[in-house]
Amino acid sequence: MALYPKFDGDEKCEVIRDKVSKEETVTIRLFREAFEPIYNLSERGIVVKSPKHFALVIDRIAPFSEFGKGKAPKWWSAYNEVKHNWLKNLKKANIGNTLKALGGAFLLNAVHEPSILELAKRGVAKTFDAGWRQVRFGEELLTKMIKREHPLDDNKIMIDTQLFLWRFT
Repeated sequence: MALYPKFDGDEKCEVIRDKVSKEETVTIRLFREAFEPIYNLSERGIVVKSPKHFALVIDRIAPFSEFGKGKAPKWWSAYNEVKHNWLKNLKKANIGNTLKALGGAFLLNAVHEPSILELAKRGVAKTFDAGWRQVRFGEELLTKMIKREHPLDDNKIMIDTQLFLWRFT
């Protein structure tokens, strides 16, 4: 995400780029500091759908809600604890943490502009007019919507997979 040209000159993204080029670890703290102000990840939630009945909502989750408190997500901490001492922390390797981690990956793709365009090409991201009729989804419309130059109540972006659903707001 930090390599996106729109973030050229952004101090935190430049630090991430530098660390990546040196094959150094990019911490969740640095990721939070860089992208929370850009994408407001702590305020974004997604819908979890039933794997058997794809139209049935079974939960709503906010994978990065802890970013709003300056903390790492609980699923991220669980992942690291299992990774570093799986025997002691095996109970943290559960479906809830896995679902939130997958939801976090989904959300990052749903909010990042280049990802939205790629998802549109693959038919996963769709846009609709005020009457919920699907309309052509292109880079020009997306750019206008992100810059708030095009009213969202006239066109809406929806990213819909078999497991998760998110609406651009």
